[in-house]
Amino acid sequence: NMAMIGAMLAHHLVLPVTALEDALRDHLPASKQQFLQGNLDVLHAGFRAAVKTPAVV
Repeated sequence: NMAMIGAMLAHHLVLPVTALEDALRDHLPASKQQFLQGNLDVLHAGFRAAVKTPAVV
């Protein structure tokens, strides 16, 4: 899911990636914080992959 969100943000600038990062940091429960960095890494990987690929409309 995070990879797809990153890819979507690369082609549809609905909001800056940093806004999503901040939202995750602010709203992820303490019991899930250990997953934050992995989710951010996958988000950025999806964004980078999509930037290299033309959008299909």
